[in-house]
Amino acid sequence: FRHDEADGTGPEVAAVVAGYPGAAALTGDAATCAATAHALRSADVVHLAAHGKHVADNPLFSSVLLADGPLFAYELDGEPLSAGLVVLSACEVGGATAVPGGQSLGLAAVLLRLGVRHVVAAVEPVSDEHAGAVMPRLHELVRAGFDPAGALAVVTADAGDASPFVCLTSDVA
Repeated sequence: FRHDEADGTGPEVAAVVAGYPGAAALTGDAATCAATAHALRSADVVHLAAHGKHVADNPLFSSVLLADGPLFAYELDGEPLSAGLVVLSACEVGGATAVPGGQSLGLAAVLLRLGVRHVVAAVEPVSDEHAGAVMPRLHELVRAGFDPAGALAVVTADAGDASPFVCLTSDVA
């Protein structure tokens, strides 16, 4: 998925989609909130390359910006999700804020709570260039059998720079 045709995510999305025969890329006006929610409920792997924002003082308003506006964490709450891996190639959306009662909230936390097994996301701003270098290789390693955390460790080490991406999981060993 990619919203902004003018941003630098086009090559990233093309490289990721090329590795998954039969995968659909939703770009431009087709990258809507409804299409994204549907993919989260029906696809095993979802990759979102978009602008993102974690809202620390109200983490359920953390979002990714899509063609028809932001998709907020609270909009996903309540619907079971089937994706095994969601990659949020977007700034800050791996962040979480502890709220009263000890619960951590944010977009990635909501995805995990609703059934996604692994979420790869940035906890700080990330450049299109860094994401474009790291994300296609991450998917390549996952397809080769690496677990998402191991794949992320390899690609971020290979990138040489500090990376804002983390892998969060709901799997308990």
